[in-house]
Amino acid sequence: MSSRKVEKAKESFKREISSIILSMDNPEIQREVISVSSVELSKDCLFCKSYISCVNGISQSKKLCKILNKASGYISSVLASRLKTRLAPKLIFIPNNSEEYAFKMNSIFSKMKINNKSNLVEISNFLKENDDFAIYTHVNPDGDAFGSCLALYFALKQIGKRVKFIYDNEFNKKLQFVLDLIEENDNFLEKNLICLDVSDTKIIGKYENQKFQICIDHHDVDECNFAKMFYVDKKVSSCAEIIYDLLNIMNIYIDKKIANCIYVGISSDTGRFKFSNVNEKTFDIISDIFHKIDNYSDINYKLSGQFSKNFIKFQSYVMDNFEYFGDCCFSLISMNIMNKFDVKYPELDSIYQIPLQISGINVSVVAKQISDNVFKVSVRSFNNGKALKFCKLFGGGGHSNAAGFEITGNVEEVKNKILENIDFLH
Repeated sequence: MSSRKVEKAKESFKREISSIILSMDNPEIQREVISVSSVELSKDCLFCKSYISCVNGISQSKKLCKILNKASGYISSVLASRLKTRLAPKLIFIPNNSEEYAFKMNSIFSKMKINNKSNLVEISNFLKENDDFAIYTHVNPDGDAFGSCLALYFALKQIGKRVKFIYDNEFNKKLQFVLDLIEENDNFLEKNLICLDVSDTKIIGKYENQKFQICIDHHDVDECNFAKMFYVDKKVSSCAEIIYDLLNIMNIYIDKKIANCIYVGISSDTGRFKFSNVNEKTFDIISDIFHKIDNYSDINYKLSGQFSKNFIKFQSYVMDNFEYFGDCCFSLISMNIMNKFDVKYPELDSIYQIPLQISGINVSVVAKQISDNVFKVSVRSFNNGKALKFCKLFGGGGHSNAAGFEITGNVEEVKNKILENIDFLH
């Protein structure tokens, strides 16, 4: 067998063995965070060594390997059935005390702050022990919303869970290619509701009165009171980064679909890796999943999108009407202007960053009218942290350099309210 085929077989064995272990009805296994860290295969694929690691150390790994070795005949027969092989491979489970694995898991757990109501291990256990999940995200979903939600969606499907992804139909259509990955939603009554990439239920729109079991976020929020379990990490680039950590804890095999979704989430929220929220861990994740991504340049091209002639004219109009206050650029986009150029609200995400491309401009403030007397304001700053501080003046939130808030009033009232505080930004 060629080396390439051996590597492909090893991936298949690792994925299926992980899935079988995860589904075993054994309390010792169910309450532990287990990982099949690596496998060794004979050339004929009839003998397989599986190295088992767990969060609670080598002694626990040894204990679990005894259980797995006793059940090796069962696991082998299920594996043969899944891989459609004539002969069942002989399996042996070996405890792994790899320092590399320990470092990887410790880097995940080190981020679990004491003030979090739940950590990722508790959320992992809940997901493994329950079923009938519905995953929600914020209104006007962006690439990170779709990417993180669908990565979790495919992970739960992989371990045999019934799951739906429920999303707002108002989104930038350049993201349709991500939704095209989705399978038909299962038909069931949702029991456990999950929300990802939101700071509070106000931006879940019509779903805000739902009772959520889990909330996972990376926005500036201290507590998600609407969820029984929540996990927030404000230091990561995207919600997709947290989902990557969660899937590792759950021992989920990151296949092509999941890798593509994680990449979409991270690439979207980092502006194709040019924003200040990128760090070493961001690139570590990309390095880990890169060989499974279908075509990263194609994904980036789709995320950047192509624009209609009307939108280019609209963009030119908006740029001609920028107002400058020191190193701050302000723009107000009314519904009349959007209607004039036949531009939809979800398409405006490309406008926010344009002012920061202007020499000498360090802050961008864009107010967009979404109804008669309601505006959403997006603030972006260039590594000075002023975006979040400014938005908090209006009861908003987000990240240090990318934040927003909602404000009411007519066009002139909203403009005046914002400009009264514009000196705060320069």
